[in-house]
Amino acid sequence: MPRVKLIRYLTKYLSSLPIGLSRIVGYDGPQIKYYYQSYKTKLKMYETVDAQVFAARLV
Repeated sequence: MPRVKLIRYLTKYLSSLPIGLSRIVGYDGPQIKYYYQSYKTKLKMYETVDAQVFAARLV
């Protein structure tokens, strides 16, 4: 039975997006602005990065 739980977990994990679309707050072509919650400060942090950098971070 533990294998079934592992398979369900992996299926759910691999089929979901690594970041929610609601976290992306801006896109102007070459750059994407998004936010995340800092684990250190517990504050919402905004960051603007190149689209290629953003895609690399998701992988």
